[in-house]
Amino acid sequence: MNALKSSLRPRARPDDLDTTPAPQAHVSTRGGDAPDLPVSADVSREATQTVTYDPTEPLVLGVFGSDASRSALLRLPNGRTLTVHVGDKVTGAPVVAIADDSIVIASAGIAKRLTIPGA
Repeated sequence: MNALKSSLRPRARPDDLDTTPAPQAHVSTRGGDAPDLPVSADVSREATQTVTYDPTEPLVLGVFGSDASRSALLRLPNGRTLTVHVGDKVTGAPVVAIADDSIVIASAGIAKRLTIPGA
């Protein structure tokens, strides 16, 4: 077995290394009604939603996959993200269904639908 007794020390960053960020590229769309990129603040506002939710409940961030093998991405109350499938448990409750915009969990014998905010 050829194990290293110690790891190699990385070289120090050169003193003359330029760490300033590169200027943002500007792409022209040439013609039509399309705006030049980067995208305007109006589009950014339209693409961003502000929603209220209960931070003590899991939050459905998205649903993906085919109808036969659907998964959901959740944000848990502790801040972690989790990908779930039917049969997995979320905060102790099994996932019994995953739809296009929501999941259903069974908690104490009661079905509870968690929907993607804004959907």
